[in-house]
Amino acid sequence: MDGALWTSHDFSPVPKLYDVCFGNGSFVAVGPLGATLATADGVNWRMPIAITGRGLNGVAFGQDKFVAVGDNGTMLISPADFRPALKELSLDFRGQFGFELSAAEGDDLTIQISTNLTDWDEFGRIGLGIPERIVDPESLKQPVRFYRVIRR
Repeated sequence: MDGALWTSHDFSPVPKLYDVCFGNGSFVAVGPLGATLATADGVNWRMPIAITGRGLNGVAFGQDKFVAVGDNGTMLISPADFRPALKELSLDFRGQFGFELSAAEGDDLTIQISTNLTDWDEFGRIGLGIPERIVDPESLKQPVRFYRVIRR
């Protein structure tokens, strides 16, 4: 990333974003209806679970925390003492397996996936202190899938 070469992204279903900031090795962008996007490399963006349904108009980073502000006095602060948490296992409307994973801000967690518990492939990374919804689009093609999270 050099700041000179820009790439357009489709962030559907988010119609637009209002603010973006960089902190602790990650970019965080916010928008309407609690939309929050996060990336460590500026190219591969993830849309964590919306924590609020209210619009988020600004985001800043300071004292090792992200702070997002928005409609009707909404203020979200990423926790500093957050621990990894797996919750809400489910199937989406296409039948694809997914789960919600939370990690502490600054944690460098890698999600790995396997079909045999011996060979593991990297599936994604997390560590922004924001709950993320992880969906495996290949889950319908495999009879068995295993997932694990490791700290780097």
